[in-house]
Amino acid sequence: MDRTAEIWTRATGEPRHLGKLVLAGNQVRFSYARDAGDLPGLSMVHDTRALAGETITWPSTDDNPLPPMLQALVPPDQVSGLQRRILLRVLERNGVSIAKGPDLEWNLLLLGGRNGIGHLDVFEDNSSARAWYASGCQSGSPFTLEEGSLWRLAAASLQGDIDAPTLDEVIDAMEIHPTSGGAMPKVLIPICPSGTDDPVDALVKFQGENYPDILRFENVAYRIYDRLETDVPPRWLKATDDAVLLATRRFDRVGGLPVPMESAFSVLFTATGSGVSRAWSEESTWPNFEILAKAIFNPELGLSADPKLDTRKLYTRIAANVLMGISDMHLMNFSFLGRRSEGGLSPVYDPAPTKGYQSLSCVSVVSFGGLVTSRQDESPKIGDALLELGRAFRISSPQARRNVDHVLQVTEDYPEMIEASGADESRTRRLLGKIEGTRYRVERSVASPARAEAPSTPAGP
Repeated sequence: MDRTAEIWTRATGEPRHLGKLVLAGNQVRFSYARDAGDLPGLSMVHDTRALAGETITWPSTDDNPLPPMLQALVPPDQVSGLQRRILLRVLERNGVSIAKGPDLEWNLLLLGGRNGIGHLDVFEDNSSARAWYASGCQSGSPFTLEEGSLWRLAAASLQGDIDAPTLDEVIDAMEIHPTSGGAMPKVLIPICPSGTDDPVDALVKFQGENYPDILRFENVAYRIYDRLETDVPPRWLKATDDAVLLATRRFDRVGGLPVPMESAFSVLFTATGSGVSRAWSEESTWPNFEILAKAIFNPELGLSADPKLDTRKLYTRIAANVLMGISDMHLMNFSFLGRRSEGGLSPVYDPAPTKGYQSLSCVSVVSFGGLVTSRQDESPKIGDALLELGRAFRISSPQARRNVDHVLQVTEDYPEMIEASGADESRTRRLLGKIEGTRYRVERSVASPARAEAPSTPAGP
């Protein structure tokens, strides 16, 4: 039996119907409404003026049961995924029991796919959409960052095998809130930061068991980005003996209205006709950051109103991430914000220094410069590869050296900042030990006027 849903958006102010979604066997179809030509698209690369009334199709696979822009509205299937466990419990309470697969992802999308990152809201039917918008489509009352119900949710996220009664207690106290992907438990809620009664739409991360101290490290990385960029979201780190929270202000909300936002993985998936089907390179050079640069410069895709500015910002971020040990640089950790041909690279988010943890002890999970950067045995040519990446970003060799040298200077006291973060000493030593060699190799490449050329990279969109 075909499954159907309706997708709406509030991006232009009043709620509008964007189109109909259908899951039919191993195919997903989306048909744009005939009057949707003035709305932002399901994907940023869709020109809705040309696609109004037309149908787009994608395969439904094990890797991508739903197209990425919609799969991003479903909590990921991970041990630490508290939001997924909450939604599964709600389905169970509603008498719905489904094994893993596209049908389960579909039901989770219908249950929690509203008010998430970006502008898309998913409903079972149009009458449900109208009723939800009429109710105010809010995420409930604001939470405080002081100890209370938010901290109970944080404590629940640390339970590897949370029981049904505890989940019921969390659901009754917290209600259902949208989430976003990633390894860390997180929730999208309004908060009142300390010292103010004004609510702020925020993404709140909870310190999970898989990556202890990662939020303290991430807060330091944000401080480095404060030096590198002006467009860095405000954030609030709160820690007790029982839990650690890191809240960042949502930048996909302006004046209470959603702003279209889509990950680099999603736009590449759409632009290449599912040719980019993974957000990680794994043991290969595909996908890579070079194809992302080509996509930004491609005017037909409409990813950036200022491609030169956005590629330079992206190049600087990659260099900073390499030097700070932010190895979890997958394509879902970079996004584009705004309407087609009017927006560009989003502000920084999820800059988590992960290189000190065994599972992510590499330079980058997405390859660049012709190297497989996801391997734990780091290439001695990693600095050369970083400079080589500048070519795809249309940055001259001297300018690439200057850009990387600037990042080296900005991150010079990064080790001291990490040591003062309050993180466990052994974890601090592991992270700093891992990035020491990387920094040395990058410094040598920047200082050397001659360097080996890296292999050419596959063509992209």
